[in-house]
Amino acid sequence: MQLAEFEFLLDGVKVGTPSVSNPGGDNPGGETPDLAVDGSLATKWLDRRQGPLVFDFGSATTVDGYRWSTANDAPERDPVRWILEGSDDETNWDLVDERVDGDFQTPSARFTYTPILELNSAPAVQSFTVDRSLISAGVPVTLSWEVDPGTIGLSINQGVGPVTGVTTNGVGAISLDPGPTVTTVYEITATHANGDSTAQLVVTVTNMPVIHEFLATPAIVGPGESSTLSWEVFNADSLELDGVAVTGDFLAKTLAASQTFTLSATNANGVVTREVSVTVVEPGVPVINEFMANNDGDLVVDEDGDDSDWIEIYNPSGAVADLEGYFLTDDAGDLTKWAFPEGTLGVDGYLLVWASGKDRSVSGSELHTNFSLKSGGEYLALVKPDGITIVSEFGPGGSDYPDQDAGVSFGGFGEGQQQGYFLRATPGTENSSGFLGYVEDTMFSVDRGHFTDSFSLEISSETEGASIRYTIDGATPSKSEGILYTGPITVDRTMPVRAIAYLDGLKSTNVDTQTYLFVDDVVTQSSVTTQSIWRLPADWSGTSPDYGMNSSVALLHAATIKDDLKTVPSLSLAMPEEDLFGSNGIYANPLSSGINWERATSLELIDPSRPDGSMNFQIDCGIRIQGGAFRRFDLTKKKSFRLLFKGAYGDTKLRYPLFGDLTTDEFDTLIFRMESNDGYQWDNRTNVQYA
Repeated sequence: MQLAEFEFLLDGVKVGTPSVSNPGGDNPGGETPDLAVDGSLATKWLDRRQGPLVFDFGSATTVDGYRWSTANDAPERDPVRWILEGSDDETNWDLVDERVDGDFQTPSARFTYTPILELNSAPAVQSFTVDRSLISAGVPVTLSWEVDPGTIGLSINQGVGPVTGVTTNGVGAISLDPGPTVTTVYEITATHANGDSTAQLVVTVTNMPVIHEFLATPAIVGPGESSTLSWEVFNADSLELDGVAVTGDFLAKTLAASQTFTLSATNANGVVTREVSVTVVEPGVPVINEFMANNDGDLVVDEDGDDSDWIEIYNPSGAVADLEGYFLTDDAGDLTKWAFPEGTLGVDGYLLVWASGKDRSVSGSELHTNFSLKSGGEYLALVKPDGITIVSEFGPGGSDYPDQDAGVSFGGFGEGQQQGYFLRATPGTENSSGFLGYVEDTMFSVDRGHFTDSFSLEISSETEGASIRYTIDGATPSKSEGILYTGPITVDRTMPVRAIAYLDGLKSTNVDTQTYLFVDDVVTQSSVTTQSIWRLPADWSGTSPDYGMNSSVALLHAATIKDDLKTVPSLSLAMPEEDLFGSNGIYANPLSSGINWERATSLELIDPSRPDGSMNFQIDCGIRIQGGAFRRFDLTKKKSFRLLFKGAYGDTKLRYPLFGDLTTDEFDTLIFRMESNDGYQWDNRTNVQYA
């Protein structure tokens, strides 16, 4: 993948020059990502791995379009399909624009810009937030919003009413005192010349204690200096700081060394804790800045080519650090487990130490500890040459650092030096923004399967205060897309339910998918019902669709077909209908092939032979049309599929005994072949096979 320049635009004029990175990229010949925004068509960015470009404007920036330029050579490297996403925290990303080469003519000439690619008009509601999303009953909250200045009417439900009068230049806020006494969904409605726009948020009311804030000010001090710990807590009967009872809402601490503090709030319903760290910076004293305990090898490997764990040492002080005699350890009972050899680390310098267990400590060479890190959590510390003084640690007080996911690093971030995860690991460079942890996965009260009667479906997450959005049409939900879950869902027809849970400061869950098959719907499915009930399109790029069950099959087996269907293992694909049947959908364009005609999907197996669901599975993967001549609509409207299991979607393999125990149970790809020459579309067939 390559391009010479990438420009963001407002009213056709270039907007600023963002910093840009290319996580995981392979940039030969110095053709680095910064060259994509250097203002010159004579330079270019090239990435052999086709990784993302990440643009950072440093603050909120308004754009309404963008364009990019072809580079000097190799037209086959030109972008032909891409997704543009936006984020305000580098953790949760929302879709802004998606393009394929069919949307416009990619310039074939070199050093040539694309036409301006206009973004959809900004919604009238640009943001709608609350200062406290998790509260005790009645605690005051403040709702804030930013809307298009052209908005002519603005109101909030739940009795708040019109708020145009407290909005200036599109920005406004209102305090609710007392706050809600039960979990409440607030919806703001903006009336605009282009129509109405809405946004929602949830304020969750809990009977547990709530630690709204726990801060250290300042978070970085010198030896013997003090930091003030402050907190805002609701609905707590008692508070403890590192196991000692405290009162009030602040406490000053004088520190000789870096320390992590734990605040515990307790009432009759349970205990809630929050941590904050204070870093004591001594001249010439380094710290552990970041580590990865589950290295997937995508960013860095050691000198042997192994994807060993790594620990990043950083010198934040204003003096050169003498590393000789410092220790790294993963055992709180053995603080001198591995010693640094002779060496120094300059001011603001970084050093990568491999936690590989290979035990190499030759000065000037790659350093390897005599231990590796546990992805399931353990202790990690950097210790001064006296073998006693801990400079920095993860897993204080006998605890372990939390579970670590593959390719995700952990360390300190933010002014408060909170310990958390980095979605974008930065070995050897400044840390990116982070998040404190993960939202607990969504749970469905009813598992996928075959059904005849309607039922109520509940979706939940064990993360207190988390919001859930879901879809029932195959679309992928996000924190800004989908239906906000406020109570049980009535499932009375065939539908895929896809859900995501999210909470500010935490990484959202993945999208979970559960498909519920109603056999009556399958038997009576027709082109009419699929268009009226499931809203599928009325044509496939000019070809009339065929969505229905073959009526001759249904009539021939009318007496038993419903019971028969409930005994047959079923495969379910859930994805946005436009990706399958839309103008750029793969089914509507079956002659198109290659990576540009691959789409994301969810695959489920529903096996009724095990009513407990133990033989069911769900996996996210890619999907393409498969085949040769029978891709053509004039030969058949039924197409074969090829499924590809890639890291871009989730697991890199399907691990399941699809064909029993006598053959492999791991698959890189699957082909669902519709048996063209033995298929239902031929008249008078007696040996019909179905895929």
